[in-house]
Amino acid sequence: MKKHSFPILLIITFVFTAFTLGFFLGRNCSSGDILVSNAQRIPQYAAESPIEPAPTLSSTIIFPININSATQLELMSLPGIGEILAQRILNYRNEHGDFAATAELLNVEGIGTTKLEAILDLITTGG
Repeated sequence: MKKHSFPILLIITFVFTAFTLGFFLGRNCSSGDILVSNAQRIPQYAAESPIEPAPTLSSTIIFPININSATQLELMSLPGIGEILAQRILNYRNEHGDFAATAELLNVEGIGTTKLEAILDLITTGG
């Protein structure tokens, strides 16, 4: 190999390493709000049924969810949060006021550190 080809090879290696590192680090960074849309079609009832068919349900949830103003359905959109746990969060909020920090969710029965860590990037206290 010639002497002047070593710096070129070093530059190419550096550029490749920087590109690869940027690519993998960029995949793990959030780019802002996440929009989740859920639309369901309710099955139509038979014509002789006295019950009117339900309209199409549509909901849009924007993450991160503010746990100080979230509805039960918004809370239920979080992984690991079902109807009962969402209601416990609402009850805690009604009894104790707004959450000062997301870590305060640990005071809600049924939420431990593992569950909190799973939803931490998807929630905010709005402040």
